Amino acid sequence: MNKHIILGGGIAGIALAIQLQKAGLSVKIFEKNPPTGKEGHAFILLPNGLNSLKKMGVLAEVMQAAHPIHNFRARTVSSDRHAHQAVPNSIGIRRKVLNDILTSQLLPDTIEYNKSFSHFSFSPTGEAEAAWFTDKTSVEGDVFIGADGIWSRTRSVVEPGYQLSPIRIREIVSVVKSPGLVQQLSHTFCKINQDEGGLAVGMLPCDQEHLVWYIQFDSHHPALMELTLEEQKQYLFDQIGKWPDPVPEIFAQTDFTDSYVWHTTDLDTLDNFYYKNVVLVGDAAHVFLTLTSQGVSAALEDAICLSDLLVQNRFLNRLETTLKQYSFLRKSIVDKYLKSGRTLKTEFLSPVKKQSTAKIPLVMS
Repeated sequence: MNKHIILGGGIAGIALAIQLQKAGLSVKIFEKNPPTGKEGHAFILLPNGLNSLKKMGVLAEVMQAAHPIHNFRARTVSSDRHAHQAVPNSIGIRRKVLNDILTSQLLPDTIEYNKSFSHFSFSPTGEAEAAWFTDKTSVEGDVFIGADGIWSRTRSVVEPGYQLSPIRIREIVSVVKSPGLVQQLSHTFCKINQDEGGLAVGMLPCDQEHLVWYIQFDSHHPALMELTLEEQKQYLFDQIGKWPDPVPEIFAQTDFTDSYVWHTTDLDTLDNFYYKNVVLVGDAAHVFLTLTSQGVSAALEDAICLSDLLVQNRFLNRLETTLKQYSFLRKSIVDKYLKSGRTLKTEFLSPVKKQSTAKIPLVMS
């Protein structure tokens, strides 16, 4: 029985392990972080993400813990431009909630924590034989899956010359507990855009009590260029705190000490998502601008696609062909998300034209 070693215990790695274990395959996850820590924030899951959860058999449980999203509404600060669009089959959910639901589906002791991947040792023919960790321990395997996120170490094995591209758009993300605000926004993802472009506030209910909200801003704006990160945050809070409702109310209820600053980046589509017996899923395989809102949904799609192929071909002794098929199937989809995100970036940094309406900041599947 092939031994599948998953490097990274985030949503993509756990989802893949669930599907492989259902088929009776041997799986072990190694995660660099401890089992408890910061809860993280929240995100929207789009139809392709929910379809993946349905295939995994956990959609009903996830829906009970999430907040259904039916609509997207946007406006400019001056209120002279509006947009409304239906957003079918989507939810807002807290990262820890989804992570806990998925983790509960694993067999006991599937995940080993505090194991930070360092490097591989290879056979004379170039296949990875063992994954080594920073604590000087190692594990042998037949298939190694890099699910170790944006700053993946396994990615350099698949494509040694890759480069992450820093993007001038940054985000400040917060979660506020406010059943009243959740009820006020009821099933709606909202966004307020600065008329001149380069600054926006998004608001997304993620359960019956919590709302995730974020500030997206152009870090190259002249008013911010000479400021420290903390000074930038304070400047933005001062500016946006004067924006229309419900922004002032959200500010009043937010603990800003728990706000997270996200330095966004993206990555040109890799030539392949595998090399020999090493394969990438989720953010290790592709890095999208946060404007797409496709990070988690696409990661779940990766997990379903790869697990289906590994299970279907487990007796055929043609692993590299299987991984090549996975790479082929996912690359065109990933490339579409990447290009759409870059279009959204250009639109975000440009003034909102008076004759246009604000566009939905999501890349639907």
